Amino acid sequence: MHLPDRSRTGADIPAGQVVAQVHGGRETYEVSAQHGGQVLEWLVEEGDPVAPGQPVVRLHPAEVTG
Repeated sequence: MHLPDRSRTGADIPAGQVVAQVHGGRETYEVSAQHGGQVLEWLVEEGDPVAPGQPVVRLHPAEVTG
């Protein structure tokens, strides 16, 4: 898992923004925020393996634009 700098704890994330990239074999998959909010806590670390559907970040729901 790769976590972009703009998605660090405290960052405001609009719905649909890519918050992480997961590398699986030869493919790279983007993980997008399902709703906007402020990043409260990352549930994974850079380089951790993740499973499909696994939560990777905890957001405080908020209306975020941009």
